[in-house]
Amino acid sequence: MKKYLLILSLIIGSLAMLSSCQYYWIEVDEPFIPDTVSFSRDVIPIFEEGCNVSVCHGGSKAPDLRPDNAYQSLMTGGYVNTAEPALSTIYTCIISGGSMEQYAKQGDDALILSWIEQGAKDN
Repeated sequence: MKKYLLILSLIIGSLAMLSSCQYYWIEVDEPFIPDTVSFSRDVIPIFEEGCNVSVCHGGSKAPDLRPDNAYQSLMTGGYVNTAEPALSTIYTCIISGGSMEQYAKQGDDALILSWIEQGAKDN
């Protein structure tokens, strides 16, 4: 009798544990990445929104990310690595754990990485 009670309590306990589990699925919106990422249309707005204020990268600190200076500043300053895009400083500083992560929106990193992977053109 004790054996049956033990088996019964194990079955009931297992069922209780299984029925108490709840799963919450979080759907993450994938950022839209155009087929051709444009520096002026797609990348500059990222800098305009979070980077190039006067006390940051608006001329006070390198790289200068103001629209007229950003491309030249990034390319001559060594912030873009087209051979190994994921190692580009402009990318690594905004990914999770990067020094500028707090100033980037979700998807900014993917857009910048795509731009670099496409050759980091001044388009």
